[in-house]
Amino acid sequence: MSSSAQLLAEQDLEQSGAEADVPADQPEEESLVSARTLLTQPTANICGFVAAISLLAVLASIAIYAVVAHPFENRGEADGPTSVSYAKATTLKLALPGSEVHPEPEIPTPVTPTPVSLPLDIMALPTTRTFTTTPATTSSRTASSVSTSSATTVTSITSTTITTVTTTPWPASLFCWALVVPWTGELALLKLQASLNASIFACDDQSVYSDRALQIGNLMTKKIPNTDLNAGYDPATHTAQNTWIFHNAWRVMLDEGKWKNHDWIVKVDADCVFIPFRLQAIARDAWVGRVGREDKGAFLNNCRLGLHGPIEIFSRLAMQTYNETWSWCSLGAPQEDVYIERCMWSSGVRQIDAFSTLEELHCGQPWFWNCQGNIVSFHPFKDAGQWQRCWNTAMR
Repeated sequence: MSSSAQLLAEQDLEQSGAEADVPADQPEEESLVSARTLLTQPTANICGFVAAISLLAVLASIAIYAVVAHPFENRGEADGPTSVSYAKATTLKLALPGSEVHPEPEIPTPVTPTPVSLPLDIMALPTTRTFTTTPATTSSRTASSVSTSSATTVTSITSTTITTVTTTPWPASLFCWALVVPWTGELALLKLQASLNASIFACDDQSVYSDRALQIGNLMTKKIPNTDLNAGYDPATHTAQNTWIFHNAWRVMLDEGKWKNHDWIVKVDADCVFIPFRLQAIARDAWVGRVGREDKGAFLNNCRLGLHGPIEIFSRLAMQTYNETWSWCSLGAPQEDVYIERCMWSSGVRQIDAFSTLEELHCGQPWFWNCQGNIVSFHPFKDAGQWQRCWNTAMR
């Protein structure tokens, strides 16, 4: 075969092979699409791989957050080899806008209130009991039956045993004081109380402070210098803005020094019906007496809403602490009872919840008007006749 014929034969074979690769009925455009698909398939695989890696990263981030946000706590033995860790369960609470649940404010560290109010009715005054066995001597005479009479005396002595069980109550002497605004009904109330030997005038010692010298019974008021007793009034809270007045009154009381001779110091408002011996029953309780003499002292919280001003009760050690911190206690609160409560907290004075020390309207007790029950004080009674009615009822 010649070279030209051989060349033509080879060209025919190559052409027939190319036509065999592409079906005869496949359009040219579809062939192009198939070619592009083959070219883009590696790119799609890469994108899928990247998406899988991203998903794994998100899952890992969620797992790390769960561990960091909700740490494990060990509920087994502290150092034992068999201690087991359990995941701490948490609950997410949702609230509608405007109805968020706000946590209750935490009580400052120095304040450790008792779980419940001290029940006054079970606090009977301790007594002293003495048990004595009286000594006894027994004698017997025995005669013999022989011809010669003889007598034998046998004497037995029972030893004396004296057992004394003494329960000594905590001392509970009271120093009580009041502030009087002379142009109000408070002066008439205090004069009535002095004539009845009632309220602060039934305490072991008392003082009354004012902006001038006044005669109340056998007592002369002590003047608070440089103090205007005209207090502002907040109609929103229905409270007097009197922190500055009582801040100065406390200073005069502390400087007078009578409180140093007594176990408990009591500030009483003139319109408060106060029964001192009921407070002494609480103060003589062993636990209350001990806490009042520990660390920096204690004060009695009289209302579930916080300390209210009609009656404020402090141990002598608490007053000693206040005497040292008086100059730096914050005056930011306009109400004197809020001021003194916060001052006690910041000074490290312990709080004892004793809700039986006060019944009043602002503490959610509208039945205070009856003046009944083993309650230390009732408030308010601004009229002298109503005050005496409550006092007579409470003393029955």
